[in-house]
Amino acid sequence: MKLGISYAMSAIMRQFLTDAELDVEIDKAKVGPQLFAVVSAQDAQHPDAATRGESMPVAAGETCVIKGRNLKVGGPAEANAGITLTRQDKSGVTPIFIPAARLFPNTPTQVGFVMPAGAEEGSVWQVKLCTQLSAKNSQLLKEPRTVVMDDNFVVGQPAEDVPGGGDGGGLDENPLG
Repeated sequence: MKLGISYAMSAIMRQFLTDAELDVEIDKAKVGPQLFAVVSAQDAQHPDAATRGESMPVAAGETCVIKGRNLKVGGPAEANAGITLTRQDKSGVTPIFIPAARLFPNTPTQVGFVMPAGAEEGSVWQVKLCTQLSAKNSQLLKEPRTVVMDDNFVVGQPAEDVPGGGDGGGLDENPLG
């Protein structure tokens, strides 16, 4: 079975296209770390669990994983390489810094950490990542790069949607996403 459609543009449409102006904005490709979501370690290892309704929430005292691109954390000690968790729903709480040596896994697509045991159910957190490794993870940059995840995460709630989907695989193979 084959379906075909043919059409002819009207004179008005041709004139409209002739008179049209095209403004092009060039958005440079993102470089450096890109943070997509914070999920429980269970969800990071079994991303299909969410589609089955078996997603596990981020929990206090449990391992969590940041999913994204160009994440691997490293650099000299003075670079403050690591992640910083800052509570957003309660003022006066000291941010929590986790150095690179305590992050596992620590790969270009996943960085794991243990959520502090004192984190209250329903508390809202911001995550900031600092690394001095290049996107290829083979050399140090002159200056550390620091990036804050666009969205906060909530202890006791699973991440709803992870851009890039799946297990994070393939993110490095296609730099255009």
